[in-house]
Amino acid sequence: MSTIKKIFKSYIVEARFTPLIASILVIFFRFLLFSYKGIPNSFAPETGFVWSYLVPYFENDWVSFISSTLCVFLIAGFISQLNLHFGLIRTRTALPFVFPLILFSIHPIFLMMSSYYISTIFVLWAFFPLLETHQRSNCQNFVFQGTILLALASVFEIYSLVFVLIWWIGYSRMGVFNFKMLLASLWGLVLVYWIVFAFFVFGDNLQGFITPFLYFAQFDFHTIPEFTLPQWGFIGTSLIFLLAFLIMDFKYIRHEKVITQKTISFIFAVIGLSLVFFAVYGEQSLLWIYVVLAFQSLILSHLYSITTSNREIYSFFVLLLILIYYFFVNCFTDSSPF
Repeated sequence: MSTIKKIFKSYIVEARFTPLIASILVIFFRFLLFSYKGIPNSFAPETGFVWSYLVPYFENDWVSFISSTLCVFLIAGFISQLNLHFGLIRTRTALPFVFPLILFSIHPIFLMMSSYYISTIFVLWAFFPLLETHQRSNCQNFVFQGTILLALASVFEIYSLVFVLIWWIGYSRMGVFNFKMLLASLWGLVLVYWIVFAFFVFGDNLQGFITPFLYFAQFDFHTIPEFTLPQWGFIGTSLIFLLAFLIMDFKYIRHEKVITQKTISFIFAVIGLSLVFFAVYGEQSLLWIYVVLAFQSLILSHLYSITTSNREIYSFFVLLLILIYYFFVNCFTDSSPF
């Protein structure tokens, strides 16, 4: 093994102190960004049922900053536990905990506590019962649990309902989806929404229950977003990087165990469909960005934990430098495209 591989594996990927050092640095950088930029104003409409009632509790900038930071660590913890519980990455690695901390700390928007964080946490939580269905014959309970979690995510951000359909693809990918599973999933959805419906009916606010669903009709395929040239360049570059990482990781899948193959391929589908829905509903919600970053963290962690290529190891440091550069641009200048 070459020197660079030994250093990378021993001092970054497998080192026990990596999560602690990353946590300290991320807290410092988030505080730095908070000190210079503060909490940005929300520009996306509240599309859920309950978040408008919770917003007053997060109006204080410090409360919003601390809450969002806790959510970032919770997301990192969920992703790390997904890997540990199901053994998705065959080597010991700290990266599933580290990557989410970094990706969710490079832009001021991530300092603001929002419904996107809560919905993303529920979506990640729903990933556990999905993977539990692998190689099981009786999975109605897991399908029921997963749908309830996704339905709870949609209570905060209505667009999370889309993931119920995407999860059906995942259950099919695991080879367990049938009519009984469909009924279990629908029952989980009905159970949550019956409670939400009752809450609004007893509050004499039926329109409040109907309004979030109307956001699904608010899209226009004929309107091109009015971005500047640097913004289009940033979007194009980000998509190229995303595609490159997916391709690099894809070549390792065939050497993995079955559950890892199914999980990574399903994550590809989640990311791809999230980008499609972002193109359709991007002006109404940023949920898709949060979900993509969360699942992209697992892809990056898988890639860089098992790679033996010097070129890919160097790309890790290039990626890290780019993210740090983007952070400093956001923190100290007004030159960021977004």
